[in-house]
Amino acid sequence: MSRRLLDTYMRDIYWKYGAIGGLILCIIVITTFFWFPGGVFAPNLDDLVTDVFVTTDHVSEESVVSIDESVRRVTFAAVGDIMLDRTMLLLARKHNDFGYAFRMISSTLTGIDVRVANLEGPITTNTSISNGTGGARFSFTFSPQVTSSLKHNFDIVSLANNHTSNFGFEGLEQTKRFLDDAGIAWFGDPNNRGDHKLGEMIEKNGITIGFVGYHQLVQKGFENVIAEIQRLRPLVDVLIAYPHWGVEYVTDTPSKLQIVEAHDMIDMGVDMVIGAHPHVIQPFELYRGKPIFYSLGNFVFDQYFSRQTMQGLILKGEFEKHVSSSRLFIRLELVPVHINTQSQPFVADDDERIEILEALARVSLVDEEFKNMIQKGYLEFELPLTSMK
Repeated sequence: MSRRLLDTYMRDIYWKYGAIGGLILCIIVITTFFWFPGGVFAPNLDDLVTDVFVTTDHVSEESVVSIDESVRRVTFAAVGDIMLDRTMLLLARKHNDFGYAFRMISSTLTGIDVRVANLEGPITTNTSISNGTGGARFSFTFSPQVTSSLKHNFDIVSLANNHTSNFGFEGLEQTKRFLDDAGIAWFGDPNNRGDHKLGEMIEKNGITIGFVGYHQLVQKGFENVIAEIQRLRPLVDVLIAYPHWGVEYVTDTPSKLQIVEAHDMIDMGVDMVIGAHPHVIQPFELYRGKPIFYSLGNFVFDQYFSRQTMQGLILKGEFEKHVSSSRLFIRLELVPVHINTQSQPFVADDDERIEILEALARVSLVDEEFKNMIQKGYLEFELPLTSMK
């Protein structure tokens, strides 16, 4: 390319890009003039802030969600009689698993804050004699190896029954030591002695639950149980009595003494009564707005001679404490269980569930509204908070 042509080419490029640059500069100047703060079309900064931020002046009362931090909740489960000697011992050894009895029910109890049962016998180092004949059939001792599975499934157990003394005072003391070592709480005394631990407290999620054991069959010491109820009442949010009482295998009615003593315990401050010993499910009653379950029936037992002794109930529910209104809500699910010929409880199928709940509703000492609730398997109660905590 000649020098002249090159100069002409460069001059064309210079003017072309110069024109483009000038146009861009004009656009910037015009935009600045019109839109910069104070310009013709400049937006009001107050409007911009209001568009971005919602001030409290514009929030309605309905849009404010309040959280009541005074509400506390704890989940709960209760079962009936657990016996881990005799057939259960033979099955545990056969399967090399001292948690064998709980294999089919553990998942139902998992994740619950407080789980309670009646432990129908002592835990000792003595040799089992219950697989013999005669009276020895009813003298129980549980292997210390059961404590691991008990701890996995339960948090607290009652010792107020007619079998925890089967191996005497030393057997009872061993039981307490094994439970303590396993981290399982316990309460109650087979003779209702006032100088023994008749009650215990468990605190979870800001709610304190008290338990009091009572063994009716020894026909003494009820006054000690009442004194323990009165002692615990101001210390707890929920107070549960766990009596061992009544007539075995009677399903349609509690005894007169059961009714009198259940009412006495509630009059003294108990919120709920949960009974054991009859080995069958017994009626439900509502007294002064508080629930009484006269018997939950068997849970782990080798009584295969009747359909009723192979059935039981789990009470599974929630306690809800409202500090601000001083109210306690108890919500319970009635979970029927079947116990197979391996002494393993499991949640009953639909047909048996209906059968168990309908039978319970028929005999229960409540009005039709509560009978209908029993048939559906759900109960709810509202009580005043009576603790001084």
